[in-house]
Amino acid sequence: AYIQHQLGNKNPIHRLYYFDALFRRERPQKGRQRQFYQFGAEAIGSPNPEQDAEIIALAYNIYKGFDIQDMTVRLNSIGSAEIRPAYLKTLRSSVRKIENILCKTCQTRIEKNALRLFDCKNSECQKLLDEYVPIIFESISDDDQTHFDMVTRILNEMDIPFFHDKKLVRGLDYYSHTTFEITSSALGAQDALCGGGRYNGLIEQLGGKSTPAVGFAAGVERLILAIDEQESSVKPPDIYIVHLGDKAAITASKLANDLRNNCGKTVVLETLRRSLKAQMREAGRCEAEITIIIGDEEISNDKIIVKDMS
Repeated sequence: AYIQHQLGNKNPIHRLYYFDALFRRERPQKGRQRQFYQFGAEAIGSPNPEQDAEIIALAYNIYKGFDIQDMTVRLNSIGSAEIRPAYLKTLRSSVRKIENILCKTCQTRIEKNALRLFDCKNSECQKLLDEYVPIIFESISDDDQTHFDMVTRILNEMDIPFFHDKKLVRGLDYYSHTTFEITSSALGAQDALCGGGRYNGLIEQLGGKSTPAVGFAAGVERLILAIDEQESSVKPPDIYIVHLGDKAAITASKLANDLRNNCGKTVVLETLRRSLKAQMREAGRCEAEITIIIGDEEISNDKIIVKDMS
């Protein structure tokens, strides 16, 4: 769409997002269905590290907003496209020494997409790679290192926690420089929530002008699984409003609306018109932090009762 509508001629930078149904051609697994829903964000036009940091922070804060626990941001640099041929030659030469004792998947990847060797889930393969194979981070240029250092400095200033995983690569050839994944141990072996990085050469490969870009993609099913695996996926309300009588119902409804819209509070409003005792019991059951009690007497005196439930 960016190329088709020539968006690069209209503005030097574009920040885009999407949410759609997609399909994959592989055996379905937990959290990896054939048809799945995906959302993502792309920043197209800036080659600078602050754009990388903004995209990573956006992804992190989306999951933080869902209160995802046991979350890890894994970060690395795989350098520019210019360093790739020499590194891949060294990588394949090193791997040949252990090829026969790697798993079948790794043996296939040596020629097809050697960087994906580091994605292998087989612990024995990973031990062999640690011992015999050089990592790509050790081959990046001085400019690549400066770019990466700036990304990490910005993330530290943003208080975005991350782990420098020097073996982290992306499985597609068009990635360069910054790569990242956000994982949660709540998902088990398939622990990735989202992944992304910089892909400065992709738009040109697709027929457009040479344009730097960075972004991420995230699976909705993975997010749902992570929420379901948590002890409590529903936050208790901030306020429960108890009311008695018609006048109190009107006042309580307006107060609930104001608290939601003006204060950003999660408010539960009683609408079954139960007894005071039943309403208070319900407020306790849903673990509201505060209960507000409004009756005709309180309205006459222009007062309300606020009870701290903690």
